[in-house]
Amino acid sequence: MACNCGSDGCSKSNLPFSTVLIVLSGLIFLSFVLSCKQKPDPKSFDQSAMLTQASTIIQHNYADFNAKADVFSASVTQFTLNPDAQTLSAARVAFKSAWLSWQYCASFEFGPAEQRQLRAQLNTFPTDTSKIAANIAAEISDLSPANQFSAKGFPALDFLLFGTDSNAVLSRFISGVDATLRKNYLNTVTADVKNLSNAVNNSWQSSGGNYAATFTTNTGLNSGSSISLLVNQFNFDLEWMKNAQVGIPLGKKTLGTPLPEKCEAFYSGYSLELISAHLDALDKIFQGNFSGANGYGLDDALADLDAKSNGIALNQLIRDRFVSAKNSLNSVTGILSTAVVSNPAAVEDFYTQLIQLVIYSKSDMASAMAILITYQDADGD
Repeated sequence: MACNCGSDGCSKSNLPFSTVLIVLSGLIFLSFVLSCKQKPDPKSFDQSAMLTQASTIIQHNYADFNAKADVFSASVTQFTLNPDAQTLSAARVAFKSAWLSWQYCASFEFGPAEQRQLRAQLNTFPTDTSKIAANIAAEISDLSPANQFSAKGFPALDFLLFGTDSNAVLSRFISGVDATLRKNYLNTVTADVKNLSNAVNNSWQSSGGNYAATFTTNTGLNSGSSISLLVNQFNFDLEWMKNAQVGIPLGKKTLGTPLPEKCEAFYSGYSLELISAHLDALDKIFQGNFSGANGYGLDDALADLDAKSNGIALNQLIRDRFVSAKNSLNSVTGILSTAVVSNPAAVEDFYTQLIQLVIYSKSDMASAMAILITYQDADGD
């Protein structure tokens, strides 16, 4: 029973014991609520630092791609004005450089790139060679409709500059019955690549559309926020690489029957180099790597969130998977269209590494960062 101390000394209180318990319980609950309000959220990461670093990488990559697209365009102009072995070789070198640079931009399909469907416009493969032939004959110059995406971009240029018989390419531009029309179409497709790269690059610059300012200030984790866009497209592109660049040629959609003609860069044979650049690009985004120095990237966010998978730090698990995938890719020799037939086990091992990378990234990383995956699976078909 409670004691009531007044001027007359201590006397027994008449308050019921149940009332005392209610008062004490209320005080304890109030104390708990106040302590919770004062306690900082232990699971947070520096969104501003991540977006600033990502923006720096994105702007640099688009600027590099734009510069190399310009060089490629100039080389094609020289080739079509004076088609010979030397100018063709120069055009091919510049073409490869631009396509490799594009791989470092492929995962940024939001904002200006999404508005222009940049991925589909630049890299829909396999290219439709019949449509290309029809376009050449019909002197098609407008490649903006969606039904033209399979007859333009880098895959179409791959066919035009290398063809099924590389030795016959030059003669078709010099003495072929459609030589002039073919040169015109080559210039048209090249100009389209250049114009798209210029437009998206300018949209990110402060002197242009200044999308960088929009991107870096659009914080939060909800669908449509910059971090959600970044994480979603990172995962989409990783799955697209697993499926379109590797899985389909390996036969993953055809009950194990390889489809070498479905390889990216089928005619030039650059497939493995493009995949290697693509994998490196995603690794750099994950680490926030710019010019060889790691800034605040997705890995740092996972570290700040203390994210784990089976008790192991998730950021380290994903970094290790990138290393394993790169090592596995290096074991695939020759060209991919040959390897999927002659050495499928090596390609299969690389494909398996990509599966593991997708699981850690799409499931564990997105969950740890409270990001909702909003895209449909990138089946690549």
